[in-house]
Amino acid sequence: ANFVGDAGAAAIATALRAPGCALLRLNLENNRVHSSGARALAEAVGASTRFKRLTLSANNIVSRQRVKPEQLEGIGCAAPFKEGDRVRCEGREVEVMPFERGGQFFVQVGSNEAVLAFVSAMESSDSFERLAIAGCNLSVETRGVLRDAVDARRDRMGRGKPFMLHE
Repeated sequence: ANFVGDAGAAAIATALRAPGCALLRLNLENNRVHSSGARALAEAVGASTRFKRLTLSANNIVSRQRVKPEQLEGIGCAAPFKEGDRVRCEGREVEVMPFERGGQFFVQVGSNEAVLAFVSAMESSDSFERLAIAGCNLSVETRGVLRDAVDARRDRMGRGKPFMLHE
């Protein structure tokens, strides 16, 4: 099977930014697009004056990394951590999700940088009208951020031009 992945998503994002790009809809469902690829696409969509619909369902667009708690302490994150804690590590805000595997305790760190880029795209592009992100491992809090952005866009643009968020 061929998957677009982050490198392919970044290449598509570059093409979306090209003057005269006529692409209006893109379906990358289940294509192993992760945080960096989704972020590149979001930034390109936000810069477009024509692009309308993006489907990224069934991709892991929230960056997740499993590390030992002491590794986080080494980059300036204070421990102990509780599930759901939000901390700053290496200059970015992350959500801490502790778990145990094989008798060892790890912390899974998630970053919502791609989601925040989509919020920005909703704010900057009047043509962008639909984002499908079902099955993308988004937390309840992250979904709330996206819903708030959709509501703000509707308030700004009026009800006549709705934005559709499929989560």
